Amino acid sequence: MDNSAPVLTKQTPSEPQTVRLGKLFGIADQIQALCLARKTAEIRVVNVVPTGRINIVDGQVVHAEFGTRHGLDAAIELINHPDPESEVAPDAPCSQRTIHLPYLQLLLEAAQRKDETPPSKHPITESRLPQPDIKLWIILGSRSFECVLKPGVTLVGRDQGSDVIIPEPTVSKRHAAIEISDEGVLVRDLDSTNGTYIGNQRISEARVAGRVRLRFGCVNAVLTCPVRRDD
Repeated sequence: MDNSAPVLTKQTPSEPQTVRLGKLFGIADQIQALCLARKTAEIRVVNVVPTGRINIVDGQVVHAEFGTRHGLDAAIELINHPDPESEVAPDAPCSQRTIHLPYLQLLLEAAQRKDETPPSKHPITESRLPQPDIKLWIILGSRSFECVLKPGVTLVGRDQGSDVIIPEPTVSKRHAAIEISDEGVLVRDLDSTNGTYIGNQRISEARVAGRVRLRFGCVNAVLTCPVRRDD
């Protein structure tokens, strides 16, 4: 992962052209796409007052504003917004740096805080899937990698025959399985030595939806899958 500091520039009076995304993509997905492509842009959540903003410079999240909050707390609030409507201003300059985490660590922190938030009165449940993009992000210290999961069973483990190979001693050879079907997404532990966790809870198996913080042994991960709201 490139830890070089982004070049921050002063704001100019001209307003960059925006791309209206509406509710097509979640904020976490937008951050991931822009950071992987090493873009400079401003993500704006327009269905809150005042408009929430997340600034990305050279593929790094550098600043966020949401109401009276700035920095990390503002970014996490916007990432976890339950129904964001957004637009993106490509090449938007930013003169502030209030966030110093790599973007994957930011997304992991947002997922952790979401785990700790009491359930809403209108719970989110998994949809019956024709599976668009279900992604597993594995975080290994300063390194990270992403896997796009397909319908069926994905094996996670240290063994070279696994679908997702995690070369870490706390991960068992056959550690866990992620099963994707019309019924949703199921995470199952395969009798691993050091356990599979959702948030801070060790599980044998559990159905999941949305963005979920996982841990295989001591290795952190984030799983994202489609959700829908109950009417």
